[in-house]
Amino acid sequence: GGTMKDFSDTRPVGLYDEAIGSKNRDYYLDKFEDFDQREAGWHVSWNWAAFFFTGFWALYRKMYGLFFAWWAVGTVLAVFSKVQNSEISQTLGIMTGILLFAFSLYANTLYHRKIKKRIASAQRSHSDASRVSRRLSVGGGVHGWMPIVFGAIPVIGIVAAVALPAYQDYTKRQTVAASSVPNIQASADLAQAKDCFWCGEKPCINYARCRY
Repeated sequence: GGTMKDFSDTRPVGLYDEAIGSKNRDYYLDKFEDFDQREAGWHVSWNWAAFFFTGFWALYRKMYGLFFAWWAVGTVLAVFSKVQNSEISQTLGIMTGILLFAFSLYANTLYHRKIKKRIASAQRSHSDASRVSRRLSVGGGVHGWMPIVFGAIPVIGIVAAVALPAYQDYTKRQTVAASSVPNIQASADLAQAKDCFWCGEKPCINYARCRY
């Protein structure tokens, strides 16, 4: 095999391309190159996608740990939202707001660190630069199915909101119609009823049959 190529003294711009993927590549390349020119640390850089979509943005960018962290936050909020205590609700609201603000402010730094870890892992696993690039292309990028799924959810909700009441109305009308048939028949029989000499009923709704 060949010798391990040393990437430590270079900024992995080309590898960033592979690891980020094609979605919003230029935006993140500009951010990452700016971060690389500064000292290591947490760099303030607002991300609107992270602000609006929180954990779902992290999942889209294949940052699974952050996604599950936000899922845990959502679970905690759902549990405590049932507690009838205004002080607790207010405290949770403030904490969530602070967390969301901080996450949006440092989301690009979090993503930058995640991408650099992916690149370092690929470099440790392969000595050939082409194989490093190929691994990053396969494992990097975004989950392209997420916009489709989350775009379909509102459509499904609208269809369900229209179709479900219509179906419930239909089944209700069918039930009423089915229950009215015996009443109609009973009314018709009662209209034809007479005092029955044969069975003694007064009046007898089966008069026509008793007679014969």
